[in-house]
Amino acid sequence: MNTTDLTDPVDQALLPVLRHAVRAFTCPEGQSWRLAYSTAAERWGEARGLALAHATVELITSFLGKDVTPEVNDPLDMDQRDSVTTHEHLLLLMLGFMRRQDTANARNVMLELCHGQVPASVVKSALSLAGRLDHNTRAKRQDAPMLRAVS
Repeated sequence: MNTTDLTDPVDQALLPVLRHAVRAFTCPEGQSWRLAYSTAAERWGEARGLALAHATVELITSFLGKDVTPEVNDPLDMDQRDSVTTHEHLLLLMLGFMRRQDTANARNVMLELCHGQVPASVVKSALSLAGRLDHNTRAKRQDAPMLRAVS
């Protein structure tokens, strides 16, 4: 599958963050942690982007805790950048179903990703990330947290 087949702008925006998050675990000596968070902050603004990056890392952690390592393309490899692995496609599909509250299809994709068992930690972290995603893939002008004095 090619990245041009990803018609959902949320999927397109999340894919590089997802790739960097997985690479942070599979190649911990690299800069993938920093790149996952900085990519998300550039895309959605600091406050929202960092929260989305953290939720993505939590999702990947929940999969790794169940001995499931999603296979992803190297986000910095120009030859791999335009293709999507089966695991990347399934992860984005699962999150899309969750965003649209399509429980049956989300469960089927999770079963496929988790080899027939859906751990509660995966469901919880996936729902947390899906709940934070929406169709606004660009940062808002006033994205930084604002402090106000209350008397």
